Amino acid sequence: MANSKRNRQDREKKSPQPPSPAQPAQKQDIIELFTKADMLAQEGDLAKVQALYTDWLALNPGHPFAHAALFNLGCSQLNTAPETAERTLREVLRRQPEFLQGHYNLGVVLERLGRDEETLDCWARLTALPDTVAGQERELLLMALNQSGRLLERLKRLHQAELALERSLRLDPAQPKVIHHWVHLR
Repeated sequence: MANSKRNRQDREKKSPQPPSPAQPAQKQDIIELFTKADMLAQEGDLAKVQALYTDWLALNPGHPFAHAALFNLGCSQLNTAPETAERTLREVLRRQPEFLQGHYNLGVVLERLGRDEETLDCWARLTALPDTVAGQERELLLMALNQSGRLLERLKRLHQAELALERSLRLDPAQPKVIHHWVHLR
């Protein structure tokens, strides 16, 4: 009996079981996750990118940067499944209400879904930032002002569009496309 048990243990050592698909995601830290997802995205395999993020999130729900992985999942869904991207980005903002990039991208999704007023509301979170912000916040402020100006123009709210673009140009006058757009509005 002991020989039989030892032989079985020896066989198991010689032929290890293949790892389950969940094992790599579980051991992967957030940087490895982003790196692997980026490589898959460059290969054009969004389905694998989405599966990778979904699996990782299922195994790491309490990770302090789970909202960032969820955000990237939402971005990968933007072009193929905007309704799903909306739900994903809303979950990001439920977890991290101050995550400004999430507000910007949710606005992008909502505009694609034809929900213009909700789009402007998302971007208003950014356009309410003070002119003194710097770094990434400043970039997001400029993008939200420029996109709001474009959308407001499309909605025939020309005065509001002009004001948004004017503020953007006061913050950064070196924006040739925005200058052209603003001049056209004037």
